[in-house]
Formats: sequence, structure tokens, C-alpha cells
Amino acid sequence: MGQGTCPRVPYNSKKVTKGNVPLVISELGLYRNVLLGIGELYDKLHKREDALLYFLSVCYYDLCGGENSETRWSKKSTFLVPAVINWIIRLGNELKYKRSSMRKAFLEACATNYEDDMPIAPEKAWPKLAKVLYKTEEGRTDGGNA
Repeated sequence: MGQGTCPRVPYNSKKVTKGNVPLVISELGLYRNVLLGIGELYDKLHKREDALLYFLSVCYYDLCGGENSETRWSKKSTFLVPAVINWIIRLGNELKYKRSSMRKAFLEACATNYEDDMPIAPEKAWPKLAKVLYKTEEGRTDGGNA
């Protein structure tokens, strides 16, 4: 990996009450959007490795289903945004990343942003992202560069 870094960006949960019951409302969807914005900024500054790490972090949050709600994570909210996938593919091509380098970058980005209650481990999330990036069946290692 080169000089790219993906420092953890702090976020706050919002405390509200529902009747007399205090609730903590997760703002993980907003947090994900902050990561996306930072990635876009790095991309505009031509800091490709930094941009790539942030976009990979966004995909990890998307695969985990981060929400702005009481539940934090929801399977029904898991998705991958085609534009973000296209940016990752473009940056990977510009950086001449092979599949193994992209996996390493993804795991690095996940390690920085990992939270104990995330519903899917980075190692299990990678095949789901790789399937979309390299258009192969989950778990297969062919397709794209080795």
C-alpha cells in the first residue's frame, strides 16, 4: 500500500425521547455520507489512494446496513451504490491495483472504521464487494487481476 490513509472520523449518536423512554438514534447513514464526502474531496485533489480507502469504507458501511435509527444496522438497508462502485473501479485501474491489492486496501479501510457491533466481519464482506467489482460469483477468485 502506498501513502493512503483513512483515519477514523468521529460521529455522534443523537439522544431523544419517545414518550418517557430515552432512545439513542444512530446516525450511521449520515456518518457514511461524511465518509463519502471525504472520499470525493480526496478524489478531486487527485489523492487516489486516500479516496479509494474512503470509498471502500463507504461500501463496508453499506454492506453492514448502517441506519439513522434506533437499530443502527439493518439487513434491509444493505446496498451497494453503482456510482461508488464505479469510482472504486476507476481508482483501482488508475492505481493499477490487482485484486489482491484491492482486498488489502478494503481490509485496511475496514480495520480503521470497524465497530464491535457491525453485523458482518470485513473478511466476510469482501467477497460480496468483490462479486460486484469483478462480476464473479461470491467466493470465487477468478475474474479481474489476481
